[in-house]
Amino acid sequence: MAGQRLFETDNGATFNVSLDAGLCLAMCLDVAKVQLTHNAQGKPTKAPRENELTPGKWAIVQSAYEINASMDRIDIIEAQGLDGVSTIDTTDFDGDFEVVADAITALDGANVFRISGDGGSHALLWIRDDDNDVYLFLDPNDGLWSFDDAAEAAEFMEDALSDYDDLDEQYGAFTVTLS
Repeated sequence: MAGQRLFETDNGATFNVSLDAGLCLAMCLDVAKVQLTHNAQGKPTKAPRENELTPGKWAIVQSAYEINASMDRIDIIEAQGLDGVSTIDTTDFDGDFEVVADAITALDGANVFRISGDGGSHALLWIRDDDNDVYLFLDPNDGLWSFDDAAEAAEFMEDALSDYDDLDEQYGAFTVTLS
């Protein structure tokens, strides 16, 4: 199985928005918060559905992002009711998306990560919960995907990330939790 798409975003069209700079981060934080809330409610295997997200609030994150145009801003994460810890500092990967996919899928919990290069940067989300067999990957331009295990997700992620050939220089990640 190559993963199951839980919902499609089509670059935000599902939510009647265009995913301009900063909205990809907003969507990642929103999906992470919904999944972490499910966990706190004792429903860790319930994946976020598109009707549980709050796209009306994404512009707030976008506004904060535009002030300094950086995805490494802990204040943006905290303003969304989340705590964030840098788990992978900005790291060069020289276009080897397998390196990124392997590093990210090795992380436990909810992880907002970014890839960057000459074309700018893009935020994505990886959620790994081995105890409950939950392996979720969100590319805000494409959708939310579920996998049977981290290895399957890593293969898919490598292929998906390689589409961003102008974002082939650096990556970094934050693990987020509910505040």
